[in-house]
Amino acid sequence: MAGKAKGDLEHDAATNAAPAHGQLRALVERIERMNEEISALQDDRKEIFDEAKAFGLDPKIMRIIIRRRAMEKAKRDEQDALVHVYSKALGDASPADAETDE
Repeated sequence: MAGKAKGDLEHDAATNAAPAHGQLRALVERIERMNEEISALQDDRKEIFDEAKAFGLDPKIMRIIIRRRAMEKAKRDEQDALVHVYSKALGDASPADAETDE
């Protein structure tokens, strides 16, 4: 064969370089802008947790509640049941026991 065969990586890279470079640059810049937005949102979230802490609330417990609220009910119920079983196996009071003691 005299010339480059179709599918030749060197040929494909040379013929598609301009569009690919432009697309790559655009995609990378979009991701960089998104990373900046995410960083700003994380800073905002930190401020909210700091505000909660100033009110005497425990951010760690708030994070647990937020994570649990995001779970599907069945998954949350399964997790609660496992915590209860593991606590009983260790001889500890389960959070579920506290609800029945009242």
